[in-house]
Amino acid sequence: MGEYDDVVSAWAQATGALVELGRGCSDGDFERATECPGWTVKDQLSHVVGIERWMLGEPDPPHEVPDLPHVRGDVGRRVEAAVDRRRRVPGPQVVAELDAVRSARLRQLTAGGVDPGTPTVNPLGGSMPLVDVLRMRTFDVWTHEQDVRRALDRPGDLDSAAASIAVRWARLALPRVVARQAAVEPGRVVVVEVTGAGAFTDALTVVRPDGGRPTGRVLAEPPERVDARLRMTAEAYMRRTCGRWPSDRTPVEIDGDAELARRVLEALVVTP
Repeated sequence: MGEYDDVVSAWAQATGALVELGRGCSDGDFERATECPGWTVKDQLSHVVGIERWMLGEPDPPHEVPDLPHVRGDVGRRVEAAVDRRRRVPGPQVVAELDAVRSARLRQLTAGGVDPGTPTVNPLGGSMPLVDVLRMRTFDVWTHEQDVRRALDRPGDLDSAAASIAVRWARLALPRVVARQAAVEPGRVVVVEVTGAGAFTDALTVVRPDGGRPTGRVLAEPPERVDARLRMTAEAYMRRTCGRWPSDRTPVEIDGDAELARRVLEALVVTP
């Protein structure tokens, strides 16, 4: 259970950090805009409350979401419901609800007999082992914690265990990014190097077996010659993969084929 306990601890740290940030907010702070389109600081907290309440098995009542410029598609509308229904709720009340839901979830996750491999429905649909769902939740919570920190000008937790889990979760999408979104040509090799929390270096290529759909693969070792290399910090990587920074604002070092590297950078967003 060691690995599972580590993930629970990282999730607890990130959710706890959000509670503490919320407790330090003034009325004006709750209304500060964040880098997440359409959401204020309070909206970020409301989002986490709604998802964790759903994971707890105590979902919010149905709520009709109005047409809003930042809401796109069914997933966006589903995610917005918890946020919109709390827009008239005072910020301190949302913080108190987050604290209570966090405590209940922590009791649930640390109860005796919990099996990390239990098939569990994740918030976006589909089933995966409980420990992986919790990694996904840590990715989401840490991302929104950083949104709140930037809005409040209170940086922190960039080298935490939650940050490492978040980076590694986003990393899982790279094969799809190069093969589908960036449409890297089969046989070409792109290296993505991330420094800091969750540091990694992945050499990625694309194969098209028997003329089928292009598939991205991570090579065991980078070849001597690669077509393009992108190097950035974990913070820059996460702000780009989560769509917080446009590609032309993302600080990145590029070697090799600049056009190819820019295609990958443009395609790097992995969140809905």
